[in-house]
Amino acid sequence: MANEAPDIRAVLMEALDTDPETRGDFRKLIKRKFPKAPVPEVDFQAALDQHTQKMEERLDAALADRKKDKDQADLAAARRAVMDDPDLRITQEEIPEVEKLMQDPTLGPIASHRAAAMLFRQMTQLATPRPFAATLDVPGRGASAEQYKGILDDPQRWRSGKIEEIVNDFRNGRGHKWPVA
Repeated sequence: MANEAPDIRAVLMEALDTDPETRGDFRKLIKRKFPKAPVPEVDFQAALDQHTQKMEERLDAALADRKKDKDQADLAAARRAVMDDPDLRITQEEIPEVEKLMQDPTLGPIASHRAAAMLFRQMTQLATPRPFAATLDVPGRGASAEQYKGILDDPQRWRSGKIEEIVNDFRNGRGHKWPVA
């Protein structure tokens, strides 16, 4: 029996098991073919992977909770800032309207509560009343009839002359006589 040649399969298996490059894959194959066979390296790695996955899930959940808390704190701070601003004077009841403006697709995205609050305040603030003139200037009638002379004969020439007159008045320091809208 001493002359018997070694079984080539046993030699091949021994070579695969002792080679550091192929050992891990070889032992995984054994575990896959024989799941109940004890293969400590593969069993340990599977338990470690399972534990690592659970820890990563817990970490992801904790990070999501922290992000949610931070987002809520940032939102509360932004709301408080526009409510405390003496120029804007946004009330608690106006906050939903300000945030609605931030999402309005016709305005485009408004990134900050402050910008939206400024726009909201401008939209809701009443303008200072202007004095109302009871008389109307009607072309060709009243005190300003001279101002409209020629408008019906040649409107384009009248317009060109009027524009030139206004520009010259502003250049020469007499622009105050022209109302600015």
